[in-house]
Amino acid sequence: MIVQGRYEHVSFILDPDPIRVQLAEVAPPYPAKLLDQAQRVLDVAEDLSPIVLEPKIFDLLELAAARPAERYLFPCRGSGIAPEGTAVYYLDERPPRHDWVLIGCERSRQIHRHFYGDVPPNVEMCPRALVKPGPDPILTKCCDLEEGVIQDGMMTVVPWCASLNEVHAGLRRLEAEHRTRHA
Repeated sequence: MIVQGRYEHVSFILDPDPIRVQLAEVAPPYPAKLLDQAQRVLDVAEDLSPIVLEPKIFDLLELAAARPAERYLFPCRGSGIAPEGTAVYYLDERPPRHDWVLIGCERSRQIHRHFYGDVPPNVEMCPRALVKPGPDPILTKCCDLEEGVIQDGMMTVVPWCASLNEVHAGLRRLEAEHRTRHA
């Protein structure tokens, strides 16, 4: 295989066999942050084997559409999501209680229970919970992890607000796990 890289650099790869990594993320916003971060890491990392990212992006609008409602509550305004024709509220703004469907994760349900005393009808949005494990390693994120990287079989999890260093560490762990299983 012949590869043309940055600065018109040309490389030859004999028998390429990149590690395929399923990357699970939610969006908007676009581009999906973890996908963008992982691609940026791969663009400059010289200590990783060749890796091909296979994005599995769960669209928040599609998740909401699976549970039609007049009002939705999302974890934060940062996503900018607002399904057409509905009232939208954001948990991080702690709005007055309404009859809504929460599009969130376990942490969102815990926060809702703390502030409002109950858990409303809800739709799971944690990519860690939504992704279906397959034969390929998985890189995803979860807000229950505040820092560092955890390995859960062939799944590597970084924090929701992961740094590039944490994403790099996650990819290194996936590479090591892949090598161990294919040795």
